[in-house]
Amino acid sequence: MHADRGRAGPLWIAAGVLLASAIGYSQTLAFAWDEGFHLLAAQIILRGKRPYLDFLFPQTPLYTYFNALAMKLFGESWRVVHAISAVALIGAAMLTADFVWKRLEDDSWKLAAALCALALVALNSTELWYCTIGQPYAFSLLLVVAAFRLAVHTVEERAASPLLISAAAGLCAGAAADGTLLTAPFAPVLLIWIWIESGADRWKRSAAFLAGIAPPFLPLAWLFAHGPRQAIFAVIQYHALFRQADWPNAGKQNLDVATSWMNNYEAVVLIGLACLGLTYIVKRSNWAGGKKREFHLCVWMIVAESAYLCIPRPTFGRYYLFVIPFLAIFASVGLYAIASLIGSLRMPWRYPAILAMVATVAFVKYSVDDANDYSWRDLEKVARKVDAVTPAQAPLLADEQVYFLTRRMPPPGNEYMDSHKLDLPDAKAAAMHVISMPKLKQEVTEGRFATVAICNDKDKVDGLGLPGRYRQQAEESDCSIFWDWK
Repeated sequence: MHADRGRAGPLWIAAGVLLASAIGYSQTLAFAWDEGFHLLAAQIILRGKRPYLDFLFPQTPLYTYFNALAMKLFGESWRVVHAISAVALIGAAMLTADFVWKRLEDDSWKLAAALCALALVALNSTELWYCTIGQPYAFSLLLVVAAFRLAVHTVEERAASPLLISAAAGLCAGAAADGTLLTAPFAPVLLIWIWIESGADRWKRSAAFLAGIAPPFLPLAWLFAHGPRQAIFAVIQYHALFRQADWPNAGKQNLDVATSWMNNYEAVVLIGLACLGLTYIVKRSNWAGGKKREFHLCVWMIVAESAYLCIPRPTFGRYYLFVIPFLAIFASVGLYAIASLIGSLRMPWRYPAILAMVATVAFVKYSVDDANDYSWRDLEKVARKVDAVTPAQAPLLADEQVYFLTRRMPPPGNEYMDSHKLDLPDAKAAAMHVISMPKLKQEVTEGRFATVAICNDKDKVDGLGLPGRYRQQAEESDCSIFWDWK
């Protein structure tokens, strides 16, 4: 951070407390079902397999390779990945807070506004739920905010080595997109802004930005060169053609998600304060034009990303977490505008304190209302039971989390369990490493698996005819485990 270290001491202390809390949450309650296939894919890579070429992985690969490296260095544990995500979340929150600190001109309110921005990001329920797990949300969130900060810095008059900074901005934007394509709109918005704001150097800085985007996509380019059909299917065709196979009302789902913020008082407060902050910047502040244009960039980041997130079928509310730092920037200014309007600029510490309390209450409330049916501790019990009844090297059919925890390699075609919903021609299915549900049922009927463990999916258990296929059965943490094939 560029803020004065002495005056920013309370901000660093608050960040430290939030970091400890985020890491603590990541190691205890943080869990999302979909993180299983991300963690399993990283583990499979450590065993020498390649996404797309050797198994289906319908995501861009950078985050998975990053996780594989982290596991290689620190151990094959979900705890490692969760802790890194928590650090990335607080890093993104601090970059957001520092931006507010540097832009607010009232010295008496710099710290309070920065603390408000920090709390709005780090204590947001969606951020805490999904940026402390083994999915690329925190990874790409940090990179998006870093790309924004670097893009803004590269056009500043005092910026040293602007071409290098532009390249670094492109590198972060490209890495964010290769972490998850949900962040793809940010790179073109930043590129256009650099082009507009760079004056006579626009060609050089724009070229540097584009040059920086390329390196993060080298793993994807290498995989594409060795298996173009598989790479295109996993990254593009799967999402465009097959992702909504079991979502017949995906369009209605998207509409519901786009309007659901109105039923969430945390989102209403954030968006309301952000609108107030934007109004203050445009109509009441006497800030220099260059500073205002930086806030205009935030608007375009929010608009472009929000519009883009209406395209996936289906979309989910958690995808919008990438716009929260930019809303938090405006919201912190909105709180300053309220204090200025009602004449209570003294004791500004009251505002971040109240905001942090409200955010904490919201997080607790929504966490209780939407408590996970599972935790990693529950699935660790399942994994222990599976290991107890399954001989070493025996074929296992299970959810991705169980494969990951038992460190057993999935049989070919079972690396991504959602792929069983696909019904492809035999030749294409073989090339894309997909096994349809009818073929999976046939394999179960033939006794291909020594053990089958399926969690919270009675329809699948019945569809595979499992109660009658095995002599032994056990229930563990709402998971059905079958072994000893008849």
